[in-house]
Amino acid sequence: MNRKMLIRAFCVMLALMAHAAYAQVLQGGAAPYRHILVRDFRTVKDGQVICFNIGTAAHGPGTLATLMKRWPDAKFSVWADAPLVPELAALMARRFPNVAIFTGRDVPNTDADLLLVSSGSGIAMSVRRSIADWREKDVRRPVAAYAIGYSRALKPTMETFAFCFFRDKEALARAEADGFAVKAHGFAPDAVFDFDAADDAGAAALLAEHGLEPGKFVCAIPGHRFTPWWEFSGGKADAKRAEKNAQHEISDNAVVCAAIVEAVRNHGMKVLLCAEQRTEMALATRALYDRLPPDVQAKCVVLRAFWPPDLALGVYRKSRCVFGIEMHSQVMALGNGVPACVFRHSGFGTKSSMFKDVGAGDWLLDIDEPDAARKAAAMVGGILSNPAAAVAKCRAARVAIDRAEGEALAPL
Repeated sequence: MNRKMLIRAFCVMLALMAHAAYAQVLQGGAAPYRHILVRDFRTVKDGQVICFNIGTAAHGPGTLATLMKRWPDAKFSVWADAPLVPELAALMARRFPNVAIFTGRDVPNTDADLLLVSSGSGIAMSVRRSIADWREKDVRRPVAAYAIGYSRALKPTMETFAFCFFRDKEALARAEADGFAVKAHGFAPDAVFDFDAADDAGAAALLAEHGLEPGKFVCAIPGHRFTPWWEFSGGKADAKRAEKNAQHEISDNAVVCAAIVEAVRNHGMKVLLCAEQRTEMALATRALYDRLPPDVQAKCVVLRAFWPPDLALGVYRKSRCVFGIEMHSQVMALGNGVPACVFRHSGFGTKSSMFKDVGAGDWLLDIDEPDAARKAAAMVGGILSNPAAAVAKCRAARVAIDRAEGEALAPL
């Protein structure tokens, strides 16, 4: 055997070893619990869990998808604050037909042997009440949390968990710097990376309605410095936050506009201007569409109706790129193999570092830095100019996500 054949054989052997290692990472193991009750769906208005933010709405289904992949022999159910609005109920019924959903304040009467706080920003007040009620009913049944944010104020609650995984490594580092005392803790990627309940039929209809062709459009998302909840709830405005939003609205979203112009003029793309949360719908018109040149406006479609996460994912999967001043639309896209860019600002906190954690830090931009608009255009332009490299980066990120999930959950 000559030297070239030896090198080729060696490369083949390495590839087979890598494939075997990756297959082992993907393989599910024995579940440490028989029946897991996932605590999720907390955004309530008028007596129903609503879809205000598609990232928030995707956390529970993403957590279920992750755990079912890792622990295929376990039983799962969901505990929500209230009955789900029809679009969320339909999503759950289609993707998880065998998962029971319990609603309301009272602890569900089930044989669940673990209460698991779903992936998300942290532990809401309603969840803290649920934990207390769960323990009052049967103190022997443990509580845990998967892929959540860290809060020093809630550290005493978190330290009572059987296990606790943080959704970004910066949050993990802060917890450990504070002496976080749960033995089974570490990093686990945000579960929205695993959200896979795409509404493909709905997406096809939406694309047809707006004249968008698969692979020939991008999705652009505006953003506020602070979520103006008062615009949706009708409550009293937070004057300081409203002032901060007004101060940054044009300059922040100019970064998104620059990327839109790049996609249209230099790459022949159409653009869907969409929202991750309801309060961004008007912003998509005011801060994006209305500030674009006429020739670029002609290639843009503004999504006028808010969408649930399964419809959003169905559309993202057909796009060439998702970008904007949000986080979880891009997490959703990247986890499903679609290139995505996060334009973050100081209000994002540690969550934006999760792109770095899975090897996609090149698609993370600080819009408070100088020359951010040019950098945003270059970032999106690079993806559209070299789609093969962009897809390869998505695949590498997916490997990193799967490996981290396996490392977190396998030892439990």
